[in-house]
This record gives sequence, structure tokens and C-alpha cells, in this order.
Amino acid sequence: MKFLHNWTQTYTGKQFVLLNPSPDAVCIEDVAHSLSMQCRFNGHTKHFFSVAEHSWWVSHIVPPEFALQGLMHDSAEAYISDIPKPFKLMLGFFVEMVEHKHLTVLGEKFGFDPNLSREVKDADVEMLVFEREQALRPTEHKWSPYIENYRPYLAQEQGVEVQLHFWSPEEAKERFLARFEELKGGM
Repeated sequence: MKFLHNWTQTYTGKQFVLLNPSPDAVCIEDVAHSLSMQCRFNGHTKHFFSVAEHSWWVSHIVPPEFALQGLMHDSAEAYISDIPKPFKLMLGFFVEMVEHKHLTVLGEKFGFDPNLSREVKDADVEMLVFEREQALRPTEHKWSPYIENYRPYLAQEQGVEVQLHFWSPEEAKERFLARFEELKGGM
């Protein structure tokens, strides 16, 4: 007996159709909850470090006009999970067909441009540098030359000292929702 379906149940009990997402099936509590429960780097961190906290930091190190987009840049992962970058790069079709489609629906629902700005993309890389230093164990192995040679500048420009908190899932969810509320003002 085969059991197949093309939807997933969210934390709040919504039915999210994976290949045909609808703004009606999206809510910020589901996004915050899911991202707060997912550990960056596929869990290979010294301490639990959530996608929600990562996104919270990105929202603080970009210029203010990109803060909402920074907070929500990984929001599609609430529905399709956080896939480590080296593997995601091998799945180009996946990113274009599914992740961007979900991000477009989320952008429509929450009012941000799903086509990520250069500032948000740079902040995402900048966070990799901070996360590598603070969340991962040292290694003799080199990362890509782009990451190896990247020098953080956005946090410095915004006057933000990035010191990871390693929040629990509960706190990460609460902080993510509070940041969303701050940026959206009661949406």
C-alpha cells in the first residue's frame, strides 16, 4: 500500500501544498516555529544554532530598508527545510522551482521582495563567516575561496557586534516573532 500526498501539515495545523503553495496556507507563527526548530549546518554545530536566530541576525546587519527581507530570506525553509549550501548548489532546479516559488508566496503574504537584494545576499555570507568562527569547530579544511577571503563589513557599517546567542528553539521563535512584529508593525 502506497501513501502519497503532496502537502505537509504545519505547526498550526494548516495544509501546505508543496508544489502549489498558497498565501492562505502561510502564517508567521508556522514560519517562526519551524525555523526555530531547525539547526544550521545540518546540526554540525558546537551548540544548537537555529535558522531563526541566523535570520534574526541577518535582519540586524543589513541596512534598515532591507531588514524585513533579511529576516525572511530563509523563510521558505519553514516548508522545505534547511539544506546545507554545498548540497543545495547541486540542486539548482530545486532552488529555482520550489524554494523561489515558496519565497514568492511568502513575499506576497508578508510584503517583501522575494528576489533577494545584494545587501541580504552579502549579509547571508557575512553570517557564514561569523557562524564559522563562533558555531563550528576549527578545521584544517578550507572553505570556498569566496568565503575564505570574505571580510565582513555590513555589521560594522550598522554598528552591530555579532555575538551568537545560541538561543533555545523557544527563545529563537519568540525573538523571530518579535523582530517580525517590530518590522511589520501589527500585520
